[in-house]
Amino acid sequence: MANGIRPYGPGKFSTVLDSYVYSVSLDGGWGVQTDPTLTNRRYEEESNSDAGIWYGIMRNGRTIFRDHDPLLETLTPEEQEKLTSSAGVILHEDSKGFVYVDYYATKEELETAWSDVVKDFAEYEEENRDVVTCDQCQMLSINGVACHETGCPNIGARWDAESAEWIKQRKCFVCGCTVDADDACCNSEPEGN
Repeated sequence: MANGIRPYGPGKFSTVLDSYVYSVSLDGGWGVQTDPTLTNRRYEEESNSDAGIWYGIMRNGRTIFRDHDPLLETLTPEEQEKLTSSAGVILHEDSKGFVYVDYYATKEELETAWSDVVKDFAEYEEENRDVVTCDQCQMLSINGVACHETGCPNIGARWDAESAEWIKQRKCFVCGCTVDADDACCNSEPEGN
């Protein structure tokens, strides 16, 4: 027990304190609760289900843990001090379920670290977002589904991300499958031949 901070032992946490912080985050309802002035969110999160990672921030470390558990009775005096002297924490859960907690002494350090997390997630989303457009209409996306205007010649076509073009589709008269208009299916002739 170095400096009064107890190791967790085998499991998903490094310390008992990290486990405690994580349990408070689950009880706190990430992204829902705000401070009394409604100008600064106490909880926020960023996640990527494809990569299986999650980050969360808990601000106002000096009060948030005492608001949850006024006596902090399950913690050693050193663990209590570490929590209540922090401006906040950032939690990170990796794709294997391991949880890491970083403690920040000042609000500035906390907000700088969180802005880096938000920036990294935004860059990842931008890099991995397929931009679907239509050169024939003012297409829009509803719940991630490309929707063309009525009468657009690309209705019924499929978006090819590699070529960034709409590919006309046709129904095969032999098997009934939908295929690219210029592809043969079931040894039938492509459309237009």
